[in-house]
Amino acid sequence: MEQDRVYISPRPLPGPPGPADDIWFGGTIYTIDQENRTAGALAVKGGRIAAVGGEEEVFALRGEGTRLHDLCGHTVLPGMIDTHTHAPGVLEKKMFTIFMGDAETKEEAVAAARDFIEAHPGMDRYFGFGYSNKIAGDWRGPKKEWLDEVCKDKPIVIQAMEGHSWWVNSKGFSLFGVERDTVPASGVIHHDEDGELWGTICDIQGVEIPRPRFSEEQDMVALRAYQEQMHRFGYTGMMSMSGQITPNPVAAMHELDGRGELKMRVSASLTVYPEREIGEQLDYIARKREEYRSERLDLRVAKFFGDGTTGGGTAYLSEPYSNAAPGEEAQCGYFLWEREKLAAAFLGALRRGLQIHIHSIGDESTSVALDCIGQAQREAGEGDWRTGVAHLDVTKPRDIPRLAALHCTAAVQTFWHFKEPGVWEEELLPMLGPERAERVYPLRSLFEAGIVVTNSSDEPSTVDPNPFQAIEAGVTRNLYSPEKYGVEPITDADDPKWLLGPDERVSVLEMVRSYTINAAYAMFKEDMLGSLEVGKYADFLELSQDIFHCDPLMIERTRVLRTVFDGEIVYESK
Repeated sequence: MEQDRVYISPRPLPGPPGPADDIWFGGTIYTIDQENRTAGALAVKGGRIAAVGGEEEVFALRGEGTRLHDLCGHTVLPGMIDTHTHAPGVLEKKMFTIFMGDAETKEEAVAAARDFIEAHPGMDRYFGFGYSNKIAGDWRGPKKEWLDEVCKDKPIVIQAMEGHSWWVNSKGFSLFGVERDTVPASGVIHHDEDGELWGTICDIQGVEIPRPRFSEEQDMVALRAYQEQMHRFGYTGMMSMSGQITPNPVAAMHELDGRGELKMRVSASLTVYPEREIGEQLDYIARKREEYRSERLDLRVAKFFGDGTTGGGTAYLSEPYSNAAPGEEAQCGYFLWEREKLAAAFLGALRRGLQIHIHSIGDESTSVALDCIGQAQREAGEGDWRTGVAHLDVTKPRDIPRLAALHCTAAVQTFWHFKEPGVWEEELLPMLGPERAERVYPLRSLFEAGIVVTNSSDEPSTVDPNPFQAIEAGVTRNLYSPEKYGVEPITDADDPKWLLGPDERVSVLEMVRSYTINAAYAMFKEDMLGSLEVGKYADFLELSQDIFHCDPLMIERTRVLRTVFDGEIVYESK
């Protein structure tokens, strides 16, 4: 990428002409425009980029009140955009429920439950979040008796870190009507060898498992903290995936927006459930979109779940899971919709001007989802739909060109794109078998097919959504953050211990584009976000190092020095 002179786009700037409010200079500015040009300076006026190019030309916009920001040789990128996160992530759960995200052992998880219950003795039921099956030493996860030891007379329901499984005590099972012979419409209720309830359930339908309900004020407290976290990592935009057909947390986002406190571009969603009346749900989303719509907030996404998770045995696969016990019938997981009903729901969303975004982890789930997407698009006629398909962990090679032909965007999570300690060998390998486990998480294949690939954290499934860890993983397909996993660091990106599918590696530029201009496209905002061009919003970040020219294994060490949103510094490293 070579430095270019000032170039002007046709986008008009707000307000009267005049000197720039701010000029940033003295560094390398990666514009991520169509030609991937670099610049030495940029000017900001009225929250928009007024000029970008060489310092001499940009300084022509300097006036008496122009603020100057010396980059001191640092690197500038457009603001990062997370295209599949669950705001406010783990923060609300940390603040108001039992949090087990830091528990590495059974004892630590049980202690977290005991400490919370002792601190809140007046509650009639307890919710929590963040356990991992690794605390149990069994693929079925932790046992109900461990929670019974903490509290026998009140229900305890703990959601797993992956968001699709629950750990329940005996009182919880009885109160919610789950018995040893309960057969859910879909999903899994785990049992021990004697047929007794084990303690965990995964992606079940037909049994109502209560979720915690947070007040709008609690939502806003958590969203403020979440926004601060995202700014610290360099995010200025997100697609926020809701899990409930309620105004919250979108209502809280709307309230923050009205108070002038929302400092991110948000494309929000509400989930559509197969067991509820589809038209009413879609009408509700469309109404709320008009009620909440603003320059910074757009509730335009109808979120769907195609299947569950691989670890829970509920991702929908074309071939059976590999971990069936002797004499046990092998199963392929579950698709959560009837095909025709899903196709009709997709069509209803398109006709209301909503964007479809579907969770799909198993390969058969993606095949069915693409069938339904294609049917809905044919019936809806020509349109710019930009349907998002999230995760794509196990994917049939023949479905990749179908994603491209249907103009779907792929919302991947490269945080997971290596042999993750405690996950790949202990979970994916036994569940999928060696052949499929070695082929999980396609990446280069998606780019080469011409698909618009975006990156995301799926927080809280990824607790710390540091995009530079994800960029490194996409480039190396190997270990990052060894201290987080408690393993020895690697010094060679080709070290085989944690290396997964090196032929699926991509370039730093492709990873950066997945977080910037590609993500803006997925939000229908590429005309105003995702690259540093004249007339676009002045959303960008200053970095401690140039990730295009450092050792790929050092990308994760990049620190965000300043995050700028609408021309305003919203985060500055101390």
